[in-house]
Amino acid sequence: NSLLTASSSDRSAIVSATNDIGNCVQLGQAQTTLQMAATSRMMLLSQLQGLNLAQVPNSAALVSSLSSAWQASMQADMDYAAWAGDRSASGCGTQPSADSNWTAAQDADRQATTAKTSFVSTWNPVAAMYGLPQYTQSQI
Repeated sequence: NSLLTASSSDRSAIVSATNDIGNCVQLGQAQTTLQMAATSRMMLLSQLQGLNLAQVPNSAALVSSLSSAWQASMQADMDYAAWAGDRSASGCGTQPSADSNWTAAQDADRQATTAKTSFVSTWNPVAAMYGLPQYTQSQI
């Protein structure tokens, strides 16, 4: 649960940064925020792999779906950061869909959402058993 709390706390900064890139404002700051978020997810993945969850129901499914979610989210963060770099270098006159980094970020984002949805459908019943917070896919 502490890893989920840490992940959730990064969400608002990530959303704000991607909105800034789309609006072509504070591109350098947005790029840095997303790079830091990718690093944070990498650390969360490492910590997740080190947990002993043998006694937790459905632990294999939980770890698998959360790992997939965070890996895809980390890739999306890196791709969005690269998109910020592209916009900073070449201006904001082109549509996002014309940028390969934006397209890659969208693909990774879809994969992350699918994995997050799978994770919360497994997590929430387990969390209820232990009196832990429940999450939606948009909070992970």
